[in-house]
Amino acid sequence: MKKVLFFLCACAMVVVLSSCGGGVDKSDPKSVMEAYFDCAQKGDLDGIVELMDLKDDTQKDTYKGLLKLGEEEMKKIKEYKIKDVKEDGDKATVTYEMIDQDGNSKDSQQTLKKGEDGNWKIESGK
Repeated sequence: MKKVLFFLCACAMVVVLSSCGGGVDKSDPKSVMEAYFDCAQKGDLDGIVELMDLKDDTQKDTYKGLLKLGEEEMKKIKEYKIKDVKEDGDKATVTYEMIDQDGNSKDSQQTLKKGEDGNWKIESGK
């Protein structure tokens, strides 16, 4: 079950950050993913939600509720490494490795979407 939650948190990877370092270069998908991991390690669900491509407060509240289910697992992220970033127009794919406190490693990818304002957001559920 822990591995499933760890995987779900990785898939959720997933703006302005208040408690995750103050500011993020939202014009860079790598910076957005790094901010996500910083928020996840701190358990900052609000920070994570602000990085996501969610349309309204209802979606944000729903997603935050889902994140709460895996909050303890997110805090177990010991280390992350961004391995590759590929941009293709208004889409970017970030390949990364996550290592938990038990030493388990998982490679995964996350898709980001560039908004009309030029800022990158993490696509939810992708």
